[in-house]
Amino acid sequence: RAPRDALPYLQRAATLEPDNVAYLAELGAAQLRCAKLGDATYTLERVLELDATHQSALLNLGNCFAHRGDDARSIALYERANELGGGAHAVALRNLGSAYHRVGRYDDAQRALRKLLA
Repeated sequence: RAPRDALPYLQRAATLEPDNVAYLAELGAAQLRCAKLGDATYTLERVLELDATHQSALLNLGNCFAHRGDDARSIALYERANELGGGAHAVALRNLGSAYHRVGRYDDAQRALRKLLA
């Protein structure tokens, strides 16, 4: 319920500052949690136009595509997020391992999950 309650405030903030990456990333994440996949995709793509290395936007956009069954696009986004390392590296590896498994790339899934445990 909290993401749904936050949506009007996040939308207002993003309207007032349409190039504020932090506001847009939070809005996209809330839209994703509310299953507003089209809105979330649009918002997160805008974040990546402004900052192509925004790790949470890469991961959340990957999740949007995963929910739609577009594993190729989700894998590409998870791989980009993984290459960046940093704070969300573990999430990127977990998502990547799951996506590889869904498409039958079992060796890649195993490698990703082993890196996660290392």
